[in-house]
Amino acid sequence: MAMLYSCKKASTNSDELGGDTNIPLNTVGNTFSPTVYVNGNYVNIISDIKITKSVNGVNTIKIIADLSQSTTLSSFNNLIPSSMKDSLGRVNLTANFRMTSTGIQDWANNDNKGFIAVKYEGNVGDQYVMKKSNGNTITRSITQKSTTDDFGYGFYLIKTITVEQNTFIPGIKKYIAKFNHKFGLVYFEVQAEDGSVGSSYIFPQNY
Repeated sequence: MAMLYSCKKASTNSDELGGDTNIPLNTVGNTFSPTVYVNGNYVNIISDIKITKSVNGVNTIKIIADLSQSTTLSSFNNLIPSSMKDSLGRVNLTANFRMTSTGIQDWANNDNKGFIAVKYEGNVGDQYVMKKSNGNTITRSITQKSTTDDFGYGFYLIKTITVEQNTFIPGIKKYIAKFNHKFGLVYFEVQAEDGSVGSSYIFPQNY
């Protein structure tokens, strides 16, 4: 995997994102199919991830995933707050993401503030920083940027940007996400404090 290194870290504004919002990813009804692994082993889960509304590139995404049926996923399922689950024990929540031709922004924080997930023009060492109302600071750092098509993604090889994020959720060490300018978020990984790793490739229907 090719890497680009910058001489210094560049903090960037964490709430501004430009670019064209008229892109296939923002299609209402667009679905996202995860392929899940735990410690490198494939795990079959039942999930439904779909855009239910899109306004100026800000997408309301409904996420339902049943992790309770897998003993392999039980440790990760236990780390998810009950407020994010329904009466059947499934992950059941709504999240907002803004996807444009230049990057992705999310509102996945308790303060409900827009926070840059990635800017495709970014380079290794760039950081997106948010200080929350509770005093905690979330930092997202670009740690890898491909110069060639080197990431296996279904039948493709694609370029990616890797972003790592710290977390204050007990039991979770950090998050790692990989993005592509065409497919958006293509890979997400959760590293637990006990050393276990849950990961998922994410495949959009429309791109």
